[in-house]
Amino acid sequence: MRVLVTGAGGLLGLEVVDELRARGHEAIAATRQRLDITDPMGSAQIAAKSFGELDWCINCAAYTAVDRAESEEREAMEVNNLGIGYLMTAAQAVSLRVLHVSTDFVFDGESDRPYTEEDPTNPIGVYGRSKLDGERRLLGYYRGVVVRTSWLYGPRGSCFPKTMLRAYDAGKSLRVVADQFGTPTYTPHLARVLADIVDKDPFPGIYHAAGPDVVSWHEFARRVISVCRGAEPQIEPIKTEDWPTPAKRPRFSALDSSKLTAAGIAPMPPLDEGVRAFCQTLQAS
Repeated sequence: MRVLVTGAGGLLGLEVVDELRARGHEAIAATRQRLDITDPMGSAQIAAKSFGELDWCINCAAYTAVDRAESEEREAMEVNNLGIGYLMTAAQAVSLRVLHVSTDFVFDGESDRPYTEEDPTNPIGVYGRSKLDGERRLLGYYRGVVVRTSWLYGPRGSCFPKTMLRAYDAGKSLRVVADQFGTPTYTPHLARVLADIVDKDPFPGIYHAAGPDVVSWHEFARRVISVCRGAEPQIEPIKTEDWPTPAKRPRFSALDSSKLTAAGIAPMPPLDEGVRAFCQTLQAS
């Protein structure tokens, strides 16, 4: 199959391109320089078939600066909402299947169990609202698939584990929020799931795809340093209010991925397996 990957230069997009090519698919890697989804004419290139006949488009392009979005709402909406509309319009013209990656931030964090696809959304910040608006646009297309994920980390690009390792290696005192919980997701594992969706072509709609372990940021940091450095670090657990940020975060945004499993797609490995792979890749680079 021929698959267009938008946002192909990012933390996730790079892994998706590699996974598709490893399976023998022709992955067209569209970085923002090649295809800016906020440009209606750029997305119209798909309709004009300038990339040739396509089977799927996987959209990894996103505005992900959660805190900055509070003061850059227009920019966040352009990428996460309007850009999805342009992409969908172009896809409709050629009946192209579209897989769009969304986020756990569409929820308000008031749940006491992992969120399912049927749970009501209620974003509490600009970033979450922009992503939810983009979801709704794409779901108006009968060939659209939305995949929500959470707490992405990987070897290629900035992420929380890299920040923690740099701070630990520099001998800094570590203070990490211990009252926010989610499901960390290793980007190569998510790329495998997205490629499985392309291969299996499940029913359109919303799916959750995240790691199986529910942990706090504090526990996540502890596991990363323990696995990568072979040490039990001293990390001070703090409350959300002790680390104020411009954007409010969901207290609990873990995702339940069982719907995807029921569709025949294997679940992701446990957190420690992802962290070990992450560390090994960093050491080899």
